[in-house]
Amino acid sequence: MQLGQCAICRKVKELVVDHCHERKEPRGMLCRACNLLIGYAHDNTYILGRAINYLNIYDSEFRGCGSMGIQPYSEDYQN
Repeated sequence: MQLGQCAICRKVKELVVDHCHERKEPRGMLCRACNLLIGYAHDNTYILGRAINYLNIYDSEFRGCGSMGIQPYSEDYQN
């Protein structure tokens, strides 16, 4: 249950229905920014994983910019 929160960032914002473009099935509710994020990555988990790796490398080398204090995803994450 999402409780009015984006399924990715967990922020309470105006939400849109995210759907699989291939199967035309709804997946969940996302804020516009997160919906665009996965849309620009063409729903490709490989690309999104590489983006995470890129940010982790940058963050570990330059201390700070990558993580911006965001905790890893967990079901009980409430922010």
